[in-house]
Amino acid sequence: MDDENLPQPIDQTVPSTPAHSEPPITETSGEAELAQHMELLSEGDESAVSTESAEQLDTISGDANPQDEPPSDELDDTLPLNVNAEARINDTIISRDKLLSQEQKLVKLDRLLLTEGIHLLVILPAVGTLMMFMAWFNLSSSPEWWLNSAEGSLGINFATATSLLAFVIFIGHLITLVIVRQRYVVTHKIFRLETKRYRLEGRPLESMHGTSTLKNHTSGVIQQRNMAIGLVACLLIIDISALWVSLMSNIASTLVLLATSFGLFSIGHHLVLSRRPYNASERWGLIDAYDPPIHPATLDRVWTDLLTTHMDPRLASQFEEFLVQFNSSLRQGISPIMATERFLALHYFHREGLLNTKLFRNELLKIIRDETWESIAHHSVFDEELWTHLLRRVTERVPAFFRLVERLRSKLKNSLNDMNQRELIFDVDMENIVFDSANLFCLLFNNSDVERKVVIRILSPDFRPSNFSFTCALKPGKGIIMSSDNSIEGVMLADEGLNLMSNLLDMGTFVWQTLLPERLGEATVTIRLEEMDGDLISGRQINVRVRSEYNRRLSTGTGVLSFAIGIIVFASALLKQFGFF
Repeated sequence: MDDENLPQPIDQTVPSTPAHSEPPITETSGEAELAQHMELLSEGDESAVSTESAEQLDTISGDANPQDEPPSDELDDTLPLNVNAEARINDTIISRDKLLSQEQKLVKLDRLLLTEGIHLLVILPAVGTLMMFMAWFNLSSSPEWWLNSAEGSLGINFATATSLLAFVIFIGHLITLVIVRQRYVVTHKIFRLETKRYRLEGRPLESMHGTSTLKNHTSGVIQQRNMAIGLVACLLIIDISALWVSLMSNIASTLVLLATSFGLFSIGHHLVLSRRPYNASERWGLIDAYDPPIHPATLDRVWTDLLTTHMDPRLASQFEEFLVQFNSSLRQGISPIMATERFLALHYFHREGLLNTKLFRNELLKIIRDETWESIAHHSVFDEELWTHLLRRVTERVPAFFRLVERLRSKLKNSLNDMNQRELIFDVDMENIVFDSANLFCLLFNNSDVERKVVIRILSPDFRPSNFSFTCALKPGKGIIMSSDNSIEGVMLADEGLNLMSNLLDMGTFVWQTLLPERLGEATVTIRLEEMDGDLISGRQINVRVRSEYNRRLSTGTGVLSFAIGIIVFASALLKQFGFF
């Protein structure tokens, strides 16, 4: 495979300041000190410059040239590395760690009570809205059971009691919304601090795909929480106003109906705009908030391209750091690209239970040195737990790829001789049930001794794009499946033919195409494998069903219904107040 898709080193060179053309002047004592400090900095002797000297240097520089004053903290993270870079990085890390500790507590509380667990974000507004409706329904008179039991001792009617209870419930709901909002605000701040830190280190996250999309996503979630808080705040104001003017007055009926409508709006807002929770305190926490804006059309490095595509920008940047350490731990003569592919494949087979821990260790030690095992297998970021979460998330998003890989593994295990007799191995896969988009994967392997060019043509009137093609130059791979003496190469490796499968994926061509459905219902996709002159070599037709996701459809439908009822109640309250009925 070519190396054009390898992560390229980021140029961290700080541009030098152009020399001034003014004639030399007699230096004062301050300018002499400045020159001494600049000489120390140019030699890279950072230990020679103390904190106090750096502050004096900044003061002298500011006196000598006021236009060179450092910008405010708001713009501080846009500067390249400078004299104060190390101190600024340390301050950023300290601030980030404090926020991470705060976010961990908020995430635990959220998972236990709010958006997960008891689901108070749904239960509280539902119960509160029901109480408001009961208060409105019993404004004229209390139920008989209330008159005979509680009203005499409490001294309040049923409508007032239920309205007060609804007020308390929505106060609790407001608190839960503030907690959830604070959780996402902290996450947004952590991501911004990480962006600042990477920029100060000369590795800006802005160079990674999806950074701006992820920032917009986190900002949008905060705005949605602000709107939810605003709806509940309006409800509370209306409810307390109804209690203030006495529920027996004419306007109280209108106010209670308005409060009920805002309760319905709150429920609908949560159900329609609910999103998958995310966080920054867990290493894989931002993956759920990240939707890859771009992916390669051909997987030159199959496992690396696939997994890095689904990594959020922060995790992808950390993976580049990990690759530097991983490449330095390789045994002599082993290709870094092949080693990375083998490493990721090992994690996948280990997660699927095809490799036990002992075999996983033995296979990994074939590509890395023994003394580096601990630092690679139990890395501070990319340990087994992270790989498990990442692979599970990627499996959920592109199941067709893993089905294709699993089918290839099964054929290598059970039909190896039959595969070896084919000059061209061709297989495709795609989701059987499509929701927002479909991922089509095509595998091509040239099992001959000469290079071959073929055309993959994909046709579907039910998807966009509806007609497109790929021209693929297939490298010769004769002898990879079985050697010249008909013995199987590497098929006994880890009892699963891992070496053979890795070679097939490396020498083959993987095509990845995203298809967008035009409508719901049954759909077909036709894949034609053609010679360069248009003659058909092989073909596949895939029948799929396009539909909306059930859970999302149920949540959205219920939310829309809640909004519709809320609008009707709101309009009824206003019409009644103005005497239309």
